[in-house]
Amino acid sequence: VLLIAAANVANLMLARAAGRRREIALRMAMGATRGRIVRQLLTESLMIAFGSAAIGILIGHWGNKLWPLGIPLELPFYLKFAIDGPVLLYTAAISVLSALFFGLAPALHAAGESFTDALRDGAAQAGTSRTGQRLRSAFVVAEVALSLVLLIGAGLMLRSLQSQMATGEHLKTDGVVTGRVLLPIASYPNENAIRGFLGEFTRRVRSQPGITDISGASILPLARDNNGVIVLTPANSDPGKGIAANTATALPGLFRLLGMRIESGREFLPSDDERSTRVVVVNRSLARKLAPEGNALGQRLRVVGAPDSVGWATVVGIAEDMTWNVDGSDNRMEGFWTCQLQDAQQWVAMLVRTNGDASAGAAALRTVMRSLDPSLPITDVRSLREEFRYALWVRRLLSAMVGIMAVMALLIAGVGLYGVVAYSVAQRTREIGIRMALGADAPSVVRMVVGQSLRLTLIGLGIGLASAFALTRFLSAVLGGVSPTDPPTFTAVSIMLALSGLVAAWVPAARAARVDPMIALRCD
Repeated sequence: VLLIAAANVANLMLARAAGRRREIALRMAMGATRGRIVRQLLTESLMIAFGSAAIGILIGHWGNKLWPLGIPLELPFYLKFAIDGPVLLYTAAISVLSALFFGLAPALHAAGESFTDALRDGAAQAGTSRTGQRLRSAFVVAEVALSLVLLIGAGLMLRSLQSQMATGEHLKTDGVVTGRVLLPIASYPNENAIRGFLGEFTRRVRSQPGITDISGASILPLARDNNGVIVLTPANSDPGKGIAANTATALPGLFRLLGMRIESGREFLPSDDERSTRVVVVNRSLARKLAPEGNALGQRLRVVGAPDSVGWATVVGIAEDMTWNVDGSDNRMEGFWTCQLQDAQQWVAMLVRTNGDASAGAAALRTVMRSLDPSLPITDVRSLREEFRYALWVRRLLSAMVGIMAVMALLIAGVGLYGVVAYSVAQRTREIGIRMALGADAPSVVRMVVGQSLRLTLIGLGIGLASAFALTRFLSAVLGGVSPTDPPTFTAVSIMLALSGLVAAWVPAARAARVDPMIALRCD
């Protein structure tokens, strides 16, 4: 956004200097020195820069009050929305540098030009040199290209957010409450103790009024963490060639409670305990890796680094894919679940389904925990829908910020394109009048002006698309479920930016079509 704004400011300063070419020449003819002219133009540039900075600070102050409203928890210590000393210093420095950098060159050029040549040229021809036109057009092309890159980046992040939210949209979240339990080693030193606690806990919760189902897992859909491992098969026992996958434990009934589809086979049963054969449920992505041309049911797998006593596990079910990790550090989709009764973990997220009253689920979890082990807290008790919203708040916030910056970039690029076309129309008033006097009609004048805008927009789009294809690949680490070169995003953003270019050119084009040839021919 800063680069786009810089290109727009440069365009503005060039246009102002060119438009005031005759005025500056008159001042110099009346005795004004070049130093005085430069100081005057720089002072004006500084006033514009500081005025813009003041408006920006005011808008930023309002925005700082809005951002925290989208965070569904107490503001984390590492986030701060405030306009403090460093921010004000940064704003002042950017303002001064912008005024000096983009105001000094046009000022020196205007003050160094021969005033006799400027006075000899008509006002209608002021500032229409090929060099000035090309430079202003180049800045517009740069604005369009940079805007396209930023808009595509924002579009990809929004598409990624929608893709991850879709993971939880079809799940049965109504009436589901979750709470996290950590069983300390001091009180629950082995798997038998953990299984005993979870068995008694689930039995008591199920007997509470209003509870219709209960299960649990170490990692929920749309989780904020993941557990990555390397998977081996009997046909591929080389750890260096294993399959990278995420893993979690699940209690029987998890997939039924969440409404996650079992596409083939079955989910875990209460009989899948420590005395039975070890079983796993894999997701669709891992099933394709395990059996690219066949059925993964019945396949055996094991985890690299697991004790020999654990042995091999048999695939008994294939579930739909889900988003494992929403923080973007690992968006790998391959994953599998082991049965909590066979692979007891100390960290479990319990889920209960109620008959519609979510508060009954929260009360049941807390009541049973107090009666079973008062020393254990149950944390993060919230509805599953709130859990999904909490899990995605960082991505929502970033997507909103990038989206707002992209909209700002679009507006700045549109204003820049409008300014160049409007300035060109103003400078070509005499030419347009001659064309119309010789028989050109209004539609042909509109086509001529809009064609100029369209050429600049298309060149910017071409450069922007090439840049976006190269740069968006660096976003792959934070995109989940969306390709960095997602065709719908690239197409939609390009069309939107092209339409904005046409709209920006339409106003000056319509003004040009209304030029009175007689008045235009009388212009100096």
